[in-house]
Amino acid sequence: MEVVIPEHNIRVRIDMNQCLLDIKSSMESILSKWAMLPSIGNGEGDGISFCMLQMMVCKLNSFVTIANNNGRQDIETLSAIARGIYEMAFIYHNIFITPESDKESEILLLLWKIRGFNNRIYSNDPYQRPEQKSRDKKEVEHFCLKVQKLVKELNISEKASKQILHALDKGTSKITGYQFVKDNGIITSFEPVSFEKTSGLFKNKEKLVLYEMLSSHSHPSYLGVKHFDYMHNVDTNEIERVKEYLIQSACYCSAKFMIDVCQKVKNGSELRESILPQIRFYVDIFNGM
Repeated sequence: MEVVIPEHNIRVRIDMNQCLLDIKSSMESILSKWAMLPSIGNGEGDGISFCMLQMMVCKLNSFVTIANNNGRQDIETLSAIARGIYEMAFIYHNIFITPESDKESEILLLLWKIRGFNNRIYSNDPYQRPEQKSRDKKEVEHFCLKVQKLVKELNISEKASKQILHALDKGTSKITGYQFVKDNGIITSFEPVSFEKTSGLFKNKEKLVLYEMLSSHSHPSYLGVKHFDYMHNVDTNEIERVKEYLIQSACYCSAKFMIDVCQKVKNGSELRESILPQIRFYVDIFNGM
């Protein structure tokens, strides 16, 4: 495919199939190098980054295996995996890259952790041990106190402060991004940012419908069923066109995620050197989108 570089107004032809393989190989090289460093982490954020990078490699392995199947392409499964790649890149970017201060990032991280524990706290799983749920509740209470303390240390309006505290009390496990809206350095609002708002990850307006497209082929909605039926009644060229779009999406999101991790973690610049030389240029293009 051809990618336009707006700053230079030139087109670059990229073999996206090979590019995705190279991104996966680069991530594997980063993990290998990271594991050999004296210390994997620089606090909890680095530990989370290391785990999420491993998860991303697993997703890419599954995606590549299915995409290279010689039989009829499983567009629905590819869409679901590509959607998962996007969601992970989106959440990581929102928590660790978008915030303008460590305190803001810590608040988003704590909210994300609270939503995760809520999965178990509000679960009706009959096999869950009561003591586990009790421990989870104590963890959430501790996180909530930390958020309340951090909010008091911010230059923030009363409205935004109440919005953050309201997000704590929702009792939901739904994952979403958040944005600190500012006016002259003062946080005036704290707004949720849904996965559908792709501007939370990409600057390029062409990517505005990316998440909706991935969802329309993988979500168990009526439209998802219609798309499944459609993809099994069209010619090979149409299937290949959709497959190419999914490979592009996986490339964009995984490249963005890989650069974000290198930007966030300790020794990130050293880890970035593990990105294969032949795709560093392409990865920088994707990261600028």
